[in-house]
Amino acid sequence: MRWLTGDSLRSAARGVRAASFTVVMATGITSAATLLAGLAGLADALLAIAVASFVLLTVLLIAGCWRNPALAVDRSSPAGAFAAFAFTAACAVLGRDLVAAGLTGAALVPAVLVLAVLTGASWLALTVIVPVRMAVSPGARPAIADVAGSWYLWAVATQSLAITAVSLHAASILAAQPAAAVALGAWLAGIVIYLATTSLEVVRLRRLGPGPAGSRASYWVAMGAASISVLAGAEVLGIGTGATVVSAGAGARAAISDTATALWAVASCLLLVLAWRTAAVLLRAPFRPRYRPGGWLVIFPLGMYATASMQLGRAAGVPWMHGIGTALAWVAVTVWAAVFATMAAAAASRAAKDSRARVPAGQRGPGTGEHDGAAHERSLRKYQALLTLLLPADGSTPATLPWSAWRVVIRARDHQTRASHLLTALVSGPDDAVLSASASVVVTMVVFGPSPDDCLGVGDNFTLWRGGDVARGIITRRLFV
Repeated sequence: MRWLTGDSLRSAARGVRAASFTVVMATGITSAATLLAGLAGLADALLAIAVASFVLLTVLLIAGCWRNPALAVDRSSPAGAFAAFAFTAACAVLGRDLVAAGLTGAALVPAVLVLAVLTGASWLALTVIVPVRMAVSPGARPAIADVAGSWYLWAVATQSLAITAVSLHAASILAAQPAAAVALGAWLAGIVIYLATTSLEVVRLRRLGPGPAGSRASYWVAMGAASISVLAGAEVLGIGTGATVVSAGAGARAAISDTATALWAVASCLLLVLAWRTAAVLLRAPFRPRYRPGGWLVIFPLGMYATASMQLGRAAGVPWMHGIGTALAWVAVTVWAAVFATMAAAAASRAAKDSRARVPAGQRGPGTGEHDGAAHERSLRKYQALLTLLLPADGSTPATLPWSAWRVVIRARDHQTRASHLLTALVSGPDDAVLSASASVVVTMVVFGPSPDDCLGVGDNFTLWRGGDVARGIITRRLFV
C-alpha cells in the first residue's frame, strides 16, 4: 500500500468531477436490473459497489473542490458541462436501489432523504449553471457543433426527479398524491427536454455527421434517456390508487401507458442501431482491452433499458416485454464486468507506476534508474485528428493558423483520473486548408510529453492552446513513427 499516499490522494481528488459519477449510475442501475431479473445476490453485491463508489467519489469531489466549488463542473466544453448531470442521476438511482432492496433500519430513511435532497438540489443548481447560463449568456452560447450525446443527461437527470419522488413514496416518506404530482410533472418535463435535445442532435448530425467511431459512446445516452423516461412512466403508473392525479380515470392511465410504450419503442430502435454500429467498429479494430470511462455511458443505457422493460412489462401486463428486459440484464452485467475489470487493471498499473516513481534513487535496481524512468515517462506519439476552430468569446473572427507546422499546447483529460494534462504538439495540415468556426479539417499531430497514451487515443477530445483556447479536436487515428 505504499502508493496510497497524500500525493496520490490529492492527485485523485483533483481529477474527480460531478461527471465522474457515471460509474455509480451504471453500477446502480445494473443492480436494479439484476434484482428484477431474480438475481438478488448479484444485485446486493453491485449495490454495495455502487454505495462504496458513491461515498469515495463524494469524498474526493469535496476534497478536490473545497476551495473552489466551481471546479466540480467541467466548463471547458458544453459536452463536459452537461456530463455533470451524472451526479444527479447517480443520487436518484442509488436512492431507488436502497428502497427496492428492501433494506430496513433507522439509517434507511435518512439515507433516502439525503439522496433525494442531493438529487433535487443538484438538478436545480446544474440547470442554472449549464443550460440556462448557455441560453441567456451570449458569450457562453454553444454552436450546433457543440451538441453531443452527453446533453441527454439533462433529460436523464430530470427523469431522475420523477424516480426520486416514487422512491420517497415507496419508503413511506411522501404521500401518494404529492409524490404522483411531482413524478408526473418531472416525467413530462423530461420528455420535453428529450425531444428538444433530439431536435438539436438531428440538426447537428445532418450538418456535420456522426463523427469518429470512438466518439459515439455518449450517443448511448440518447437510448438511456428514452429508457429512463419509460421507467419513470411505469413507476408513475405503479404509485397506486391513492394518487388521484394518476387514478382519475382510465384515459389518463392509458395516455401515460401509451406514451411510455412509444418511448420504449424508440429506445428499442436506438438499441438495435447502436449495437449494430458498435459491433461493426469492434469487429474491424484489433482487440485491445483498455479502460475508457465512456464505457459506463454504454452500461447505464443497457441496464436502464432492461429495468424499464421489466417494469413496464409488469405494469402494462406484457410478459414478452419483461422477458426482453431479463435477457438484457445479463448483457448489462457482462459489459459491466468487462469495464470494471479494465478499470481495475488500469488502476493497478497506475499505482505500480506511481510506486516506482517514488522509489529513492539509491534503492533502484537495474532498469529502474533515473534515465530509464524519464524515457518511460516521456514519449513521442503521432496522431491524425479532426480539428474545429473556436470562436472568440467576443464574437470576433477567429485567428488564422499557420498550416505548414506550428507548435501548440494540447490540453486533454486522463482516461482514469479525468485530470487535465498539458502536452506539447507539432501540428500540420493541408496547405490549402481554410478553417472556419463552422467547418473542420483533418490535421496531423506529433505529441511529446509524459505518457500521452494516458489521455490521447482514438475518440478522445482535446483542446489546442496558444495564449488561449483556439481549437477543439478529436483523435481519429493513431499513426506510428
